[in-house]
Amino acid sequence: MTRRISLPRALLVGVLLGLIAGLVFVNHDVLRLSTAWPVILGFALWRWLGFRGSPGIVVGAAVVAGALLGWLAFAVPTEYMPVTDLSVGIVTGVLVAAMVVIGVVAKDRFPVAALLVGFAAFFGVFEPQWQESPANFRTHGLESLTVVWVGLLVGVLAAAVARAIVERPADETEPAEADTAPQAAPAEAAAAAATALAGPAVVAADRPNGDAAAAAAIAAAEREHHDGALLTIDGVTCAYGPVVALTDVVLHVKPAEVVCVLGVNGAGKTTLLSSIAGMVKPARGSIVLNGRNIAGRRPEEVVRAGAALVPEGRQVFPSMAVRDNLLLGAYGGRRNAQDAKETLEEVHELFPVLARAADRPAGSLSGGEQQMLAIGRALMSRPRLLMLDEPSLGLAPTVVERVMEVIGELATGDRGVLLVEQLARIALTVADRGYLLERGRVVLAGPSPDLQADERVQEIYMGIKR
Repeated sequence: MTRRISLPRALLVGVLLGLIAGLVFVNHDVLRLSTAWPVILGFALWRWLGFRGSPGIVVGAAVVAGALLGWLAFAVPTEYMPVTDLSVGIVTGVLVAAMVVIGVVAKDRFPVAALLVGFAAFFGVFEPQWQESPANFRTHGLESLTVVWVGLLVGVLAAAVARAIVERPADETEPAEADTAPQAAPAEAAAAAATALAGPAVVAADRPNGDAAAAAAIAAAEREHHDGALLTIDGVTCAYGPVVALTDVVLHVKPAEVVCVLGVNGAGKTTLLSSIAGMVKPARGSIVLNGRNIAGRRPEEVVRAGAALVPEGRQVFPSMAVRDNLLLGAYGGRRNAQDAKETLEEVHELFPVLARAADRPAGSLSGGEQQMLAIGRALMSRPRLLMLDEPSLGLAPTVVERVMEVIGELATGDRGVLLVEQLARIALTVADRGYLLERGRVVLAGPSPDLQADERVQEIYMGIKR
């Protein structure tokens, strides 16, 4: 989570950085840079800042503006002040301090960092020329500005190529690192894999390391069925400090299907969704959505990539109007006003109660209506992958049936649904396929009818004694 900085501290940081920038320029022997500086900065900009989530067009515009501000740092003294190291240093310090303070107040640190990159790049190219003669500004200022922009472009393109190579989809990269837990013997794993391909992989309760063997067998079978998948999770392991929550999880979701993940409390279901949504960074493994590896991405990047999460407990904003809660979902996907309006109408058609209660506070809705609101908010970003965490929690049985019916209707066209649920009987009636998580491992997988017929699922998760 990004730590917020108070305005007084922002002012102090801005003034200090401004002073440092001005003093560095005054003592110009410290600053000996070359025309390679923009290339290096452009590469770092796209590799680091772009990687952390800022949209490319915003970063690009900010870095161009920063270079122009660097040009302005020389232009102002040249036109209005005695042209000395001190005068340029003063203007430089004021500009840097202003950029930092404005950026922190605006709570958007990435474009401001890009501004500073462009600013520094211009200084790196032009400062040595200016030290030879202040008149160089009039003859070489715009020429150096062009060099900066070209250098930044080269650096950005180089970084984009590097990122494309490094962040290849999971099926083009090497397999994930093997888990340290004991694995099944080759013959046992091969037999279990054949069983998993034909139906659910049933784990014997009295078999040593049975869960690890079943997980390895299911993983091998899963990798054979990843073609055409909307979401592919391969070898994902997540931990909270020393506590491992997920171990080598492999699963997939295809368009127009509902896939459920079953398990008791503490099995790792919410961690699985959180790792996809960008709230938990996997220790290893890949999460490929629409052909793009989103493992470790920031939540807003994941939303823009096409995934939306309906969290456990609904998490609506109770004091805000129903309409405003829905529109927040559109903001996360960076939709324009017309798209948001059209999507809002679609959500109202799906949930007419939300249209009738549009001006009411969300906290005044019933539990079922709030669940519909949470689903509608997620749909406002037009996701290709809709994830739901325990949507039946705290709802009356009749409301649960309606919610599950809607979930089944949402898996159409190019959209897939990943449903996490404890109520196996209800989840398996709406899902096409399912996975069973136990202690962070996938120990059972298969079509819903097969899972419903499995004795282990019936006894532990459906309450059917034999």
